[in-house]
Amino acid sequence: MSSISNNHQNEVHPIRVDTGLGVAEKAETDRAVTLDFIQTKLERSLGKNDSQAATINEMVEIACRATNAIWCGQFSLVDSQTLHCTSEYNAVATQNLGLTKSSLLPTAEISITTGLAKVTKSGELTVISTPIYRLQGSEPVYECLTLALNLGQESAASFLLILQLAATYVGKFYERENRQNLSWKVDAVAAIAELTSEISSQENKQHVELMAANRLASFLKAEKVAIGYRVNGRSMRTRVVAVSGDTEVKSHSPAARNLASAMNESLVRDSVTTVPAQTESDRCMTLANRELQEDYPDCSIVTSPLTTSDGRTIGAWVCILPAGEVHQSHSLTFATTVSSYLADALDVTIRASEGPFARLKRSFREFANGNMGKIVASSLLALILFLAIPITYRIDCNCVLRPEKRHFAVAPYNGMLESSFARSGDIVSQGQVLARMDDQELQLEKIDLIAQKEAAIKQRDVHHTASDPAATKIAEMKIRQLDAKLELLTHRLDHLEIKATSDGVVLRGDFEDAEGAPVRTGDVLMEIAKLDELDLEVEIPANEINRVQSGLTTYIVLDGNPFERFEGVLDRIRPASEVRENQNVFVANIRLSNTDQLLRPGMKGRAKIDAGFRSIGWVLFHRPCEKVFALFR
Repeated sequence: MSSISNNHQNEVHPIRVDTGLGVAEKAETDRAVTLDFIQTKLERSLGKNDSQAATINEMVEIACRATNAIWCGQFSLVDSQTLHCTSEYNAVATQNLGLTKSSLLPTAEISITTGLAKVTKSGELTVISTPIYRLQGSEPVYECLTLALNLGQESAASFLLILQLAATYVGKFYERENRQNLSWKVDAVAAIAELTSEISSQENKQHVELMAANRLASFLKAEKVAIGYRVNGRSMRTRVVAVSGDTEVKSHSPAARNLASAMNESLVRDSVTTVPAQTESDRCMTLANRELQEDYPDCSIVTSPLTTSDGRTIGAWVCILPAGEVHQSHSLTFATTVSSYLADALDVTIRASEGPFARLKRSFREFANGNMGKIVASSLLALILFLAIPITYRIDCNCVLRPEKRHFAVAPYNGMLESSFARSGDIVSQGQVLARMDDQELQLEKIDLIAQKEAAIKQRDVHHTASDPAATKIAEMKIRQLDAKLELLTHRLDHLEIKATSDGVVLRGDFEDAEGAPVRTGDVLMEIAKLDELDLEVEIPANEINRVQSGLTTYIVLDGNPFERFEGVLDRIRPASEVRENQNVFVANIRLSNTDQLLRPGMKGRAKIDAGFRSIGWVLFHRPCEKVFALFR
């Protein structure tokens, strides 16, 4: 909302005014002296350093008197919905002259929502409203100044200038307040950091409370600051241990008793206590603090519990300040902020200065505080009963699927592989052609043998005609030898195709996609496994083998199908251990039916073996106990 240009300038500029009747572009020059006089009065009011309410009321009065208005006031937008009158002058006009705030609200609301000055007329009554530029932190606050005048036909421009001048100085006042508050917060943070640092670095723990009281009194410019500790962990009574400016505290003196009573009252209230009270509700249970104020006339009292960050109240502290709303507001904020940091620092000091017996006593007292001992004992009993509940103990194991039976397709003779028709993972049926041998070399060899046989037959006939029985016999033997070779060659030609001997899946093909590769008799071309039943190898950890035996129910979940659980029974356990994945395991076998053929050899997963009932405590802690026991054997 920035309808007022040059908010922080003293010069008079043309201002755009929404009058509802026209636009006034220039201020009246005959008002210049009056504006200077009003500005001087506003400057004087701004320089008084009074409270916020007093300053705003005085500026509203100056605007009202300077314009001779019937009424002047300040409106604020509360909860982004409701307009509330926060300051006014000549309030009697709303009763005697028939003027009501409800007749002013529409003009004020338009000025706030649009960010522009607004002038409206209703009969002889003229309402002028201008927004106030204000920030609270980083958020804008919507406020405006409003005048009610009886102008008749007179122009409202000069009165608007005066009102905007007053609004500018109200904005200046808010800006100064924001700067002062920010400066106070920065100083307070620095003071807190310095105080806690000094407390932590003090070697002499006996005088740390006095040092803290003196530092607080110096920062707050207080008449006196006192720090007290609770008499014991549960009592609402305190003992004053340090008073600023006094090197020794007489705990039985009237002054110390009054300070302790004020601290006790703050502990009972469990909140910061202020005298004078901020609100009517804060006056409850402040008798001791009000009596303490009687010992220090014209002073304000701020008393706060010392509560650590973990919620333990170790005592309280009292700050006696010169009377003043600003000081009391800042001190109240500081007391609320510093209490937890001061309590933590002092608590560390108390613990560090305790002896062994005192520490043990405090630990026991804290344990027993608030029936904590009974709660812990009941919790411990409940935990023991819970740990005694028997549950099924399941041994978690790795597992892998293996084929139960495997068949091999091998090269029937030495030769060349023409082509293969199956690959790893293919499902094949019995009699299906898996590969074919090259017959080119065999055909050439067959032609050569046929030629040799014909030559041998002719030679035999020649020897027979020549009546050479020995040569004839040799020729016949050669013919029979060639016939045997032809028969073997014909057999090979008839068995060029290598076929599957059973149904299954191809697990491995050593000559997959190999054409023209030389093979020798017995070379494994493909490995085929049946899928109807598979063998699951369960890898039982060696430290669990004593709890496992054949016949135990086992639940299996495979990585390839995590949403389905299979159930099986341990068939047999191999007697010798094996090393798999750097772990010593015993392998047990389980037969799994695979009628739907969704499982494949090589699939891995997790198997859980039901090993009987054990208590929850045994299940959780038996392994650590065994390891500890093994260290001492």
